[in-house]
Amino acid sequence: MVRTKGDDLEEAATQLWIEKLLEMGEAIDTASGQAWIEDLSAKNTSYYEKQMKGFRKKARDVDVGSQR
Repeated sequence: MVRTKGDDLEEAATQLWIEKLLEMGEAIDTASGQAWIEDLSAKNTSYYEKQMKGFRKKARDVDVGSQR
């Protein structure tokens, strides 16, 4: 089942984003990645939403792929 915007989708998208931040060296651990995302959300809402939209799509794609 394809997930729509909800808590589980938000959590999955955030986790994917944190993993990306870790890979890029923008965060040193999960907590700093979460803080980075929260800071962006507070300071640049439009960019945060644009990025989160992409990670939500990736999270849905991963969910669909795991059900096949």
